[in-house]
Amino acid sequence: MRDRSVNVFSSTDAFLPLIEKGEYIPFIPGWKCSTKKVNTKYSIFYFPGKEIKLIYSKDKCSIKLYGPLNYFIDGQAIAYLIYSLLELDRQEYNQTTAHLAACSKNGRAVILLGERGAGKTSILLMLCRDYGYKLIANDIALIGFNKQRGKSFIVDGTKIFGLRHTAAEKNHPDLLKLFPKTIKDSWTTKLFISPYEINVQIENKKVVVSSVFFCHLDSGIRKIFLDRMSGSWIKINLYENFSRYIRGSALIPFLDGKNYSNIGYIPNLDTIEFHQKRINLINYLVNKLGITYISGSDIHKICDIIHKKHRKVAKIFKILNRERI
Repeated sequence: MRDRSVNVFSSTDAFLPLIEKGEYIPFIPGWKCSTKKVNTKYSIFYFPGKEIKLIYSKDKCSIKLYGPLNYFIDGQAIAYLIYSLLELDRQEYNQTTAHLAACSKNGRAVILLGERGAGKTSILLMLCRDYGYKLIANDIALIGFNKQRGKSFIVDGTKIFGLRHTAAEKNHPDLLKLFPKTIKDSWTTKLFISPYEINVQIENKKVVVSSVFFCHLDSGIRKIFLDRMSGSWIKINLYENFSRYIRGSALIPFLDGKNYSNIGYIPNLDTIEFHQKRINLINYLVNKLGITYISGSDIHKICDIIHKKHRKVAKIFKILNRERI
């Protein structure tokens, strides 16, 4: 995944094509697969057989996986076990997985935070389609922090839009044609749209973060509300967000195919060092860069405000970089 790697060893490579091209791949940021061994201390060993078992070794930075081939041939369980080890590797290098949306313009990134269903994807879609932003991430992003340089950056993210039918009705009616004609429930019906289907450009480079917004697209609020977020609530929210993957609460590898009854156990991989690195990132985002809370019902006005602030902040970043040079 991007600049982090893990080796997978097995007596069979039957699952390899689906690890390379599985339908879950769009939901994993920066995914690449090669048959060449890479230089990394992280490994997964898969042993085909009747017994289902998962053994994690902290000392050897490895996972031993046992079970019938038909449970693992789709590659999904192995892929998410790979994710667990790579999250351990990322945190050593001041990076973490986060649930957020992000886009870029003129080489600077905008982060969109918010609760589930708060409208992040709708806002992201409009910024990309109407304001010319490039898609960095929707739902999952790899975010890092360089303490020496005092900068946060987005390494990569999932390049797919997950849009609810009810959100398309309110904010992107022209995309309703992509949904099935018969909809049982507008809220639970969700369509995954490739950026290439709707002519949205993607950002493949690591991008410095210049502005962060905590969004709430609320049909009940007519006026746009803006405020700078500070205090314990936003820091606790970010800490929970940035800790899900290293602590194992966001990844559940099922080890028995479609039955979903046998779940492999990966222990909490967090350490005091990783904890402190995440705290440094959170303090930078909240105290130094600043997080703007924005809410209201008018998505066009919200996007206008985000775009104008991003342009203003991007100019300041450009001036500061010139002064440093």
